[in-house]
Amino acid sequence: MGLAHGRQPGFGARLIEQLWEPVRAMRSAYLPFLMVYFAYGLSTITGIATIFWTKDVLQFEAMELQLAAFWAGVPWTLKMLFGQFVDVRPILGSPRRAYIFIGAGCVALGYILLAGLAGSWPALLSIASPLNIFFIATVIIMVGLVIQDVTADAMTSELNTGDEKDARSVQVLGRIAVSGGALIAAFFAGTVALIGRQQSYATVYLIACIVPLISVTGALIWKQRQVERAQWNKPILFGGVGFALFVIAVNLMGLPGRAEIVWLGTAIAVGTFLYILARKRERDDGRAIVRIDTQTPDGVESTAGLSQFEVFPEQLREA
Repeated sequence: MGLAHGRQPGFGARLIEQLWEPVRAMRSAYLPFLMVYFAYGLSTITGIATIFWTKDVLQFEAMELQLAAFWAGVPWTLKMLFGQFVDVRPILGSPRRAYIFIGAGCVALGYILLAGLAGSWPALLSIASPLNIFFIATVIIMVGLVIQDVTADAMTSELNTGDEKDARSVQVLGRIAVSGGALIAAFFAGTVALIGRQQSYATVYLIACIVPLISVTGALIWKQRQVERAQWNKPILFGGVGFALFVIAVNLMGLPGRAEIVWLGTAIAVGTFLYILARKRERDDGRAIVRIDTQTPDGVESTAGLSQFEVFPEQLREA
């Protein structure tokens, strides 16, 4: 007599199920931060135009463009610092919306600076050289994108119900939003570059100001929830501010090999931040385990249990 076995779904069925799961999990409450993520992906729409502009018009050398790309990546090193402010310090009573506005304002300001450089605005060109204006505008845009990114991450955490499946779906939806924005940007990037070559590259960057407006729209429809304000992580706070001052000082002093010095400082800063967060996570996990292990059947913590330092002497003393 054979045993009845339930039929396992095939690969195609499982794939469709995995693809359909985020769609089923979609909620109207997710739309604001998905718009922020979408705008981040769409921000690459000026990529091709920028390549032609910097090569054919500004005639930047390859080394200068590599330096610009390097400095544009520095704000991402300070992502944890920006996250501290988003989690701890509301602005005008708004722990989320105001930061989206600030980030969008930075992105718009960067695009306007690039438009002014492309349009040869006399007032702007009298302040600094074209290369420095390009560097400053690029960094400002990246600062805005970082601020919006960490704020969108915080918005997703507010909607976390504790369900692992929902959390996974939110992550997938966020990636879809970023990828969707990047895909649309790739589709229209050639057209935008053509506008720059046939008309003016200033027009390209003024058109790009639509991107931060998408983030602002998402922030306007965001329904703020009551959130527990986090505490300052002082090592991250002071370390991040110190690193930012270090980068500014290195640039103002005009030291040779500035990029290499900042790169070394970046590696040290990131490594230190990760170590601090790992130690804090280890300490918090250790305390949580102690609280669980020292509870009585009635749910009351027993005073007869071993102390934290007795249970985890090596890890907690070192922390």
